[in-house]
Amino acid sequence: MPSASRFASTLPGDFPAWQTVYTYFRNWRKARRTEYSVRQTLRQDGTWLKIHDSRERVG
Repeated sequence: MPSASRFASTLPGDFPAWQTVYTYFRNWRKARRTEYSVRQTLRQDGTWLKIHDSRERVG
């Protein structure tokens, strides 16, 4: 893992502090993992297909 000073020096000058950038990235990555996990669960228990089928009938 690169050091903090090396990471900070790679950011454009108009970006906020590297800690702020990293916090936003970490939160975004965590949200993506949660979204993926929810989708996987819906697919495994058949809920995803039920939602799809009900939308097909309505639309």
